[in-house]
Amino acid sequence: MLLTLFHYTVSITRHPYSRKEIKREQHYERACRRIEKQHVRQAEFRRMM
Repeated sequence: MLLTLFHYTVSITRHPYSRKEIKREQHYERACRRIEKQHVRQAEFRRMM
């Protein structure tokens, strides 16, 4: 999560946005969300065990 924030600020400061960069940004955020969901799932699983 911190990494995405850092990545985001870096991209904003480097302003000129290409389409490829926007796509990469969206992919990055999606990947992070997926990882967070996995962490939540693992935590719930441990609670059940």
